[in-house]
Amino acid sequence: MLLSEAIRSGSISSTGVFTAECTNEHGDVVTSSIDLNDFLGNENGAFKYDFEDKSGFYRNYSTSCESIRLSGTRLHAQLQNLFGVPRNAVIQLDTILAVYEGRVIKRTIPWTKPKIKRELANVKTFCKGTIWWKVKENSVLSTICLDDDDDPVENDIDLNNVLGNYGGYLGYGKNAFQRTQLEIAGTIQNNTPIIQAQLPVGHTRGGMVREESNLDFLHLDDLLCVEDGVIRAILPEGSIRSPLSSCERCSDLNNCCNLPVLEMDLPALLLNSCPTCELLALSFKMCVPQGALPIPDKQSSPGAICSLRYEIAPSHPRPWILEFVYFNQLLDGTLQERHINLMVYTEHSTPYIGNSLHVTGNSRSHDCISLIKSWMSRCNTQHQNCSPQANIVPKRLVYIGLAPSDDIRILITQGKPLAYACLSHCWGKTESIKTTQATLLDYQQTIPWDRLPKVFRDAIEHCRLLGIEYIWIDSLCIIQDDREDWRHEALQMASIYGGCCLCLAATSAKDHYGNCSIEGTKLIKVNGVDGAGSSCSVFVRPARLKHIYDAPGIDGIDDFPLLRRAWVYQERMLSPKVLHFGPEEVSFECVESSSCECGAIEKLLQLSVSDKDRKNLIYQGRTSRIGYNDRVFWMLVVSIFTQLDISFGGDRLPAIAGVAKDFQEHQLRAGSPVGSYVAGLWSSNLVNEMLWDSTDNLPRPSTYIAPTWSWACVPGGVVYYVQRSRRWIAQHFNILEAKTTSISGNPMDEITGGYLRVSGMLREMHWSTRQVGPANRRETYWWPTGEQYSGLPASTKPSSSWGKWRSDYNVDSPGPHQIISSETLYFLLVAGPEGLEGFMGLVLRSLPDPTFGPLPVFQRVGTWAKQSKFEIGDAKLTDLVII
Repeated sequence: MLLSEAIRSGSISSTGVFTAECTNEHGDVVTSSIDLNDFLGNENGAFKYDFEDKSGFYRNYSTSCESIRLSGTRLHAQLQNLFGVPRNAVIQLDTILAVYEGRVIKRTIPWTKPKIKRELANVKTFCKGTIWWKVKENSVLSTICLDDDDDPVENDIDLNNVLGNYGGYLGYGKNAFQRTQLEIAGTIQNNTPIIQAQLPVGHTRGGMVREESNLDFLHLDDLLCVEDGVIRAILPEGSIRSPLSSCERCSDLNNCCNLPVLEMDLPALLLNSCPTCELLALSFKMCVPQGALPIPDKQSSPGAICSLRYEIAPSHPRPWILEFVYFNQLLDGTLQERHINLMVYTEHSTPYIGNSLHVTGNSRSHDCISLIKSWMSRCNTQHQNCSPQANIVPKRLVYIGLAPSDDIRILITQGKPLAYACLSHCWGKTESIKTTQATLLDYQQTIPWDRLPKVFRDAIEHCRLLGIEYIWIDSLCIIQDDREDWRHEALQMASIYGGCCLCLAATSAKDHYGNCSIEGTKLIKVNGVDGAGSSCSVFVRPARLKHIYDAPGIDGIDDFPLLRRAWVYQERMLSPKVLHFGPEEVSFECVESSSCECGAIEKLLQLSVSDKDRKNLIYQGRTSRIGYNDRVFWMLVVSIFTQLDISFGGDRLPAIAGVAKDFQEHQLRAGSPVGSYVAGLWSSNLVNEMLWDSTDNLPRPSTYIAPTWSWACVPGGVVYYVQRSRRWIAQHFNILEAKTTSISGNPMDEITGGYLRVSGMLREMHWSTRQVGPANRRETYWWPTGEQYSGLPASTKPSSSWGKWRSDYNVDSPGPHQIISSETLYFLLVAGPEGLEGFMGLVLRSLPDPTFGPLPVFQRVGTWAKQSKFEIGDAKLTDLVII
């Protein structure tokens, strides 16, 4: 029964447990609870539910939830996205929950409104068109339905043709019940039909044999309908057993519950005349490595088991998924379970199997180069925002010509306008060719081909194939042992990358000796006859290619080491067009759209952003120059940038200077100037931007990088708690002066000093820490001066005037920045959230510094925020300096 039909009242706890009062089939009210954390997760700020529960990833949504409420059967929450920014999320609980005997249960098939042709008046749901039904022992559903004249019509339908057992759960598709010893029964709940089945689990997804069974439920309105008294499946009855004609050996290919289809040896499969056997054998050879171990507890099995998953949807046929499960033995002797999914598809869709795009597997091939040129041509002719932004030509470029025989050399451009590409790559820990003061003149004559690392050679070859004669490579176009030249060029990144016609990104290479190319993605082609008897060519390739928009920490992020580098962030953001060379395919992104060879990247983007404004997608790291106001935009940029890896802490500000310059110029053109740039913050929004929090408890660097009120002074990531819909309003706080000095006089260059002179409510505080929990986790508390303190044991609950404060760095780390608990600290009230009760401010440490005369001088060491009114107490309005 639908939750919305049975529920009388419901509530959701702060820990994510849903409690509901529902009516059962007798009209009695039953109270039950279900923990949604067991199967509901957070995917980048949106609810995600895994109905097959295979990944185990989509769980524990409440751990990243800031607020949660229930509106009818719709669950509303603010879920943090990958960068800690809360996003409004909503899910209809009918889609994931059902009611059985008055109890709330988890659905195993997503509920949607039945896909019935509503334009036909004689089509009714199963519930409305059926007056009696019963499931027989042979899995045949007997029914009495009403025709259009309300006369009763008896008819039967074999559930084997429309329903299957998928690892102990009911699912769509032809999958003979009787071969899995089905135990099935039906019940009526308030005139709502429910199928109940006791399904043996058989092989789990990992191939392990299990004898236990699972009880599962299904609402028949989701499966069947009635047309003029005749019962029929919403999805069509029956299905072919293979995309190609099949023999007895592979006729049970889609029985994925208990199917060791590859018990025969590979030569037997290849010699068999059945094209499906051939497809299985070639796919097995392609994806399962030699030496794969037999499935445990199944001695007769070969190195893998195989299953086929598909959806019966003739109006929109989809590719089929072929899954292999096998085991590898690790060095310590333990078995490692591995899963590989292959996509089975055709070039042109058939009634039985859908089509998909080919992946060339060779980025130098004619087909791939033609595809890249078509992406660039479409961008050049149809997109208004993708033209090169800058008018300044780099001081140096590498001339590469168009022919393999052309000499490669450094060219001094002298301001001459030239069309050029840029290379974005990881330096890694290996030494490679670079321009120095000693080699500059030689490289202006020629650069030996054999001196170039593979990433450089790959990039040059692709530029030549695309008709680009010049390329900018940082290690060759910047004199690496000339600090002044390096500093000057680093400040020109906005112009260099913004002015290129294409940026080639060696996205999957961890250093110079990786690939800036695609070499050898496998593709299988098998010819045969489809289920309709027509000639058919079927292709097989990896089903889930890794994409640049895959979330960090999820499958695939280790395959894109380039995207973890802080310097690369601005290269990707500023380039109007980027061509990514991933591990399996090339992909293309510009300001307005993104494409890849397999076509799946468009679906990933549809999760969060419209086609018209790709750069609004913070998820992909190409934050928009439009669409966000300046207050939120820059803080999102900083939140993303600081999570990335950087080798030298002193490079944090230079590595984002190009984005800062581009943003400042854009806001000025838009009539919304952001003011002066002070150590990574903007003077027009300083109150909000100084309220950052550190996400890592790392030691503060011993060398000076930036003032302590700047996020650049601490290693690791920072986050902001400012939302788009609400800003922080200063409370008794004024910024009187903000000033920085840099090594060259350019505020976006390396910082040599800086200070804030402010006026605000300052209060003296004391602090202490306690050990909490079995892991001795430390919690740092503090309390106003004057309140009695006699030690804080672990069992003590602090009084309401106490609070936790978050340090910017590891204050226990030995050195000049270490703070001991006996030291007095200070709290400076800064702001409160607009329209809400609460406050946030800075935790300060006093410093003896006579530079500013009578004004007291402090360093920032942390923040403190609380959702209550600030008690002024003995706080005093004070003019002070923060350095």
